Amino acid sequence: MTPFRLRTRLVASTILLAAGVALAGCSPGPTPYVTVTVSTTETVTEEPGAGVGGVVEDVIEDAIDSATEIVMPDVVGMNLQEAQDVLQTAGSYFMDQEDASGQGRLQIDDSNWTVCEQDPQEGATLSLVDVVTLSSVKVGEDCP
Repeated sequence: MTPFRLRTRLVASTILLAAGVALAGCSPGPTPYVTVTVSTTETVTEEPGAGVGGVVEDVIEDAIDSATEIVMPDVVGMNLQEAQDVLQTAGSYFMDQEDASGQGRLQIDDSNWTVCEQDPQEGATLSLVDVVTLSSVKVGEDCP
């Protein structure tokens, strides 16, 4: 696990934990249990004094993982703009694009470029914060 991904999980877990603690402090009196709802299908209840660590953190981490991972689609051969649209629809917004010809040209009008390579490859599982790199050439040019 990369330090960036670990830090992202830690920040997300901390935010969810802080929200749960803040909401628990809003009750008019002491409650016999602390309940943290992570999704519409998973609820974890701990006895008082058990803390909010352990099981709750595991459930939160699992929920973050399942909510933040996608399977990389195959976008090679697509128009660069269409490839970006497919990735954004899947939930991936961190993209880098490069000129596959090696000339260092900028992709100003993405619809005039064809994707030659993608990283990560089709079928790879990636986090929504992972950077996807799309290498492309101008429409009508051959991929290297």
